Amino acid sequence: TMQGPGGEYGTDAVQTILKRLEHRRGEYFVFAAGYPEHMERFLNANPGWRSSIDTILRFEDYSPQELFDIAVRMLEDNQLVLEEQAASTLLEVFGDIYEKRDKFFGNARTVRQMVLDMIKNQQLRLSADYDTHTNEEAHLVKMEDIADLKTETTEEIFKRQRIGFGK
Repeated sequence: TMQGPGGEYGTDAVQTILKRLEHRRGEYFVFAAGYPEHMERFLNANPGWRSSIDTILRFEDYSPQELFDIAVRMLEDNQLVLEEQAASTLLEVFGDIYEKRDKFFGNARTVRQMVLDMIKNQQLRLSADYDTHTNEEAHLVKMEDIADLKTETTEEIFKRQRIGFGK
């Protein structure tokens, strides 16, 4: 049976999809995506799944350089550019994140959150120095804008000391 909330409905949905795939072969395309461990459990939940699936694609995590390129593109989409020192440091940060990645690593989702943090930091810096910055600086992400980016793994986040009631 399927695990989790509404497991019986999940089983019914799988049975319905399998019937369609079998009786109307070639007319349907089913795309299922998820983390490898979850997808393995999903495929093992029903013996008919594996025999009904023609192709399984596994996408590897982006490399540090690819993560960096994604960040640069996202910044460019916001009319922002990294200063040279910030760029080399950010590439190192992505190398560190890549080395520490866990099974919940978000790839481009991780980059998007970091870019949003960089933009927020850059805007806060500019608003504090509104009278002194040039128009060129308004499009520049500096070292101080990337200095406090969160690079914890999911496991490290869960191990952090919590505030509140403990057991």
